[in-house]
Amino acid sequence: MAFAVPQIWRPVEGRINARGVSNNPLREGEREVIAWMAYDAVDGVDYGHVPYTRRPNGSPVFDDPEVFTGPVQPYDRFPGWLLVRILLDGLA
Repeated sequence: MAFAVPQIWRPVEGRINARGVSNNPLREGEREVIAWMAYDAVDGVDYGHVPYTRRPNGSPVFDDPEVFTGPVQPYDRFPGWLLVRILLDGLA
């Protein structure tokens, strides 16, 4: 299973603050991304993001995707994280 959710990210002190996408202009230091989480019963959980910008007409231009390879501790509202925890707790 995989989840992909558009978000606004702003790196702060080794962490990432995230908020929902809106029609308001980006604030200083913010960028739009598609945050994703993939879960496989054998391989476990993978996380990553795909940065993007918008053309003047609003259509997105995507950058290269990034898979997080270091230790990741998602916050409770990270896309799909709560659902995966519920599913895994149900299997225990």
